[in-house]
Amino acid sequence: WVFGFNADTLAPMGAYASNADGPGGGIWQSGNGLAGDGSAVYASTGNGVNEYNDAFASQDARGSSVIKLSANLVASDWFTPFNQQCLDTCDLDLATGGPVLIPGLQRLIAGGKEGRLYVLDSTSLGHGPVPDDAQIKQSFKATEDQYSPSTARRRCESFTCNGGSWNGEVVKYPHMHGSPVVWTQAPGSKYRIYVQGEKDRLKAFQYDQQAFRDGASNPLRVFPGPENGAPTDQSNEIAPKDTMPGGILALSSNAQRAGSVILWVSIPKGGDGGDAEDGHNLVTGVLRAYDAADLKTKLWEQTLGPSH
Repeated sequence: WVFGFNADTLAPMGAYASNADGPGGGIWQSGNGLAGDGSAVYASTGNGVNEYNDAFASQDARGSSVIKLSANLVASDWFTPFNQQCLDTCDLDLATGGPVLIPGLQRLIAGGKEGRLYVLDSTSLGHGPVPDDAQIKQSFKATEDQYSPSTARRRCESFTCNGGSWNGEVVKYPHMHGSPVVWTQAPGSKYRIYVQGEKDRLKAFQYDQQAFRDGASNPLRVFPGPENGAPTDQSNEIAPKDTMPGGILALSSNAQRAGSVILWVSIPKGGDGGDAEDGHNLVTGVLRAYDAADLKTKLWEQTLGPSH
């Protein structure tokens, strides 16, 4: 549910339920809030029925989708990935990562447990499903499994997984949790976006000339092929094996000026020998600060145990 209230009087201003007549489709986003551009708000949803794969679902059932809501909280637009049914079956929620608007542009980025980033036009999200998401601006694999490279190039497209079991398909994907963060390097034209998935390094992807680009300035759109999108920069440190949720990120700066931008990462430390520690419990955590212009430069680190 999303509820709206008048900021001055607190009078109710509308309500929205992503799957009012069916199960699932919750707005999770790993605790991140909604994105807003002043005239609309945006949310991503998790596993649940969708009108495209359930004959009994309501016409606006939106499991595993990005949804645009008008000021009075009416769904005016949406995007559903081409493999929505597989995401649902294999417990690969889109809603583990909240949507983020790129400041100064009509662009929205979103991603979840599959580790793929979607680049959407915020004025026309693209609906779907459409084969290989051909209707949207870009999509590429932003995470990879640094411990098991053979599983790093997977995408969810078959329905043979173990019905969403935690020991099934879901563990084979480096999940993204929380939201990507954005450094506005040149308003309206140049941005750097950061993510850190489970089992992966902290990564930066460069957005320039209206697209994410690789080192040779070619637009990243590696799907439907199996390759990962090449990052512009990445850290030396890898998220500890068998932990979740990867890195939860925040950015601080002096007006986003070069030389002042610090990327903060909160991440579970993991036990000796890769023992599982995850965000479902109180665990030992590490807070790190990186130079956002050079992710191999770690500025600061502190470890805190669960008793703190």
